[in-house]
Amino acid sequence: MKALRSLRLVFTVALMAQAAVGCSSSDIERFFHAGGKIAYDSFKLSNQSSGK
Repeated sequence: MKALRSLRLVFTVALMAQAAVGCSSSDIERFFHAGGKIAYDSFKLSNQSSGK
């Protein structure tokens, strides 16, 4: 749970930074898609390693 909170904080800060710089909405959407995939893959790998 603590990891999810820190991940949420990182995404929020990155979103605000991109919005301040003037990135387009499609750039922000790609950022969240990539970040979500990384988070999902990390979660999946951590579950597999704890199950062994």
